[in-house]
Amino acid sequence: MKVFLPIHNRLSALFEEPERRPESHVSTWSPPVDILETKASFVVTAEVPGMNKDDLKITVGNNWISLRGDRKSGAVCSQENYYRLECVQGRFHRCFEFAEDIDLQKVTASLDEGILEVTLAKAARRGSHD
Repeated sequence: MKVFLPIHNRLSALFEEPERRPESHVSTWSPPVDILETKASFVVTAEVPGMNKDDLKITVGNNWISLRGDRKSGAVCSQENYYRLECVQGRFHRCFEFAEDIDLQKVTASLDEGILEVTLAKAARRGSHD
């Protein structure tokens, strides 16, 4: 039965919420993301230099997070007569699932010097008396 899980997961993705569905276009860049798990939360950190909060969209579901953004031309490098230009721009979409549910009332986000940090508190497990 485990053989069919990857196929089932792909088919299920077609019917998921729009925020979790992969984009039909290929992202031009993808910011590096670290995810730390603590006893009480997940902490998602993404490097998004040159972006401000208006350039980012964060969506959180019961056990997932979606990060979308659009880095405009000139956000990191201005368009001059460059010999070589490696500053990337354009849209990205990253989506991650967690093994535990998220408490949607306890999600915080901050953006400081190009580092986005989203803290997602874990939901209390059913039957726990914490």
